[in-house]
Amino acid sequence: MPTTVKIKGIILKISDTPGKDRLLHILTDSSFITAFVTPKRSAGKKSYTFDLFTYGEFVLYVTGSGNYLVNSITPLNSFYGLRNDIACLSAAGYFAELAKYVSSDADCDYKCLMSLVLEAFGRLADGCSIKTVKPVFEFKAAQLLGFTPCLEAEKKAQVYCFDLNDGRLHINNIHAGIMISRKAVYDIYRILSASPADAYECILAENCEIIYNLAQQYIIYHTERDFASLRFLNGVI
Repeated sequence: MPTTVKIKGIILKISDTPGKDRLLHILTDSSFITAFVTPKRSAGKKSYTFDLFTYGEFVLYVTGSGNYLVNSITPLNSFYGLRNDIACLSAAGYFAELAKYVSSDADCDYKCLMSLVLEAFGRLADGCSIKTVKPVFEFKAAQLLGFTPCLEAEKKAQVYCFDLNDGRLHINNIHAGIMISRKAVYDIYRILSASPADAYECILAENCEIIYNLAQQYIIYHTERDFASLRFLNGVI
């Protein structure tokens, strides 16, 4: 039976359709849904505005066939600061694409993913460095996908070779390994142990560059995916 539901979510993608409607790809704290929306409503009906990366409250009409139609949108945060810099906007696009990929996992923790996305967008919009936000998002995304680096080492050392296969730490150089300092390992451990809100405070400036490069290679290695938005980001950063 047709019904109406109210949800809070963030628009991660907007697609065109053959008709006048557009398709919103919305991440919520319990699911990832698509909903049809008509940009221009006729006189006498409710009007609303929406944009990519808008976080808001959506009132959706659920049809008998299970499709969602947008009845109204109340924006709560549009993250306007993202649009002040092409690199930040590109990073948000990459986070959105990666989040959509993570949401396809059967065991996805949508609540955690939602918190991770909102925190990342908020920090980018406030001017935080992509170099510190992006690796945190990638490692936490890998964790949500079940690829948490184990960070186990044979013995203590000042420098380790990080194994991209499982995140183990080796004393000697190995195939598919990246050299990383013990201090950087500790930063990664703190990222993985922290909540999405606290994880973005875990990278020390001295370890930023190596963790930035390592996180990107780790997520690509395990998703086996060529993210178009990441290629674009790397071209503008």
